[in-house]
Amino acid sequence: MIWGFFFMQRHESPRTPFHMFYNRFPTAPANIIFDNWCNTHKYMFAREPSFFKYTRGYIDKLHFCNHCGCQIAYDMRQFTNLNGVNSQVCEQCNSLLKRVVMQIRYMRADSAMEYVRAFIENLNEPRLLELEKEMANEQAFSESLVELGNELDAPSGS
Repeated sequence: MIWGFFFMQRHESPRTPFHMFYNRFPTAPANIIFDNWCNTHKYMFAREPSFFKYTRGYIDKLHFCNHCGCQIAYDMRQFTNLNGVNSQVCEQCNSLLKRVVMQIRYMRADSAMEYVRAFIENLNEPRLLELEKEMANEQAFSESLVELGNELDAPSGS
């Protein structure tokens, strides 16, 4: 699922994720996977160390092989708890967004933002429906547990 987006005014740099996390999140995420984490890490901690103090960062599986002087601790493959994490989700989302590049190229900025928002909403819709079903199932399960608990607590008629 795509949770948010923004149009970059300049090329991507460590400043990009810093501003995204610092300006949009009340607390920093626990984990960040980013292709340029080695430089982003230094940038973030030089500017807002208290905000990012509990954040761990990693370089995704695809990009780490291109980093020559980086610490092995940035390589997410070193951490078994990250084995099931899709480290390419940003690249995959960017490739999906390429479908709308030609259309938004000819729009005003406000129209382009609305168009991309609607496009992402359509991409997210199947997953949102899945989540709604999961939540309904969990709610029904919780309610049945409460009923069972009430039955067990009720005095028996013997």
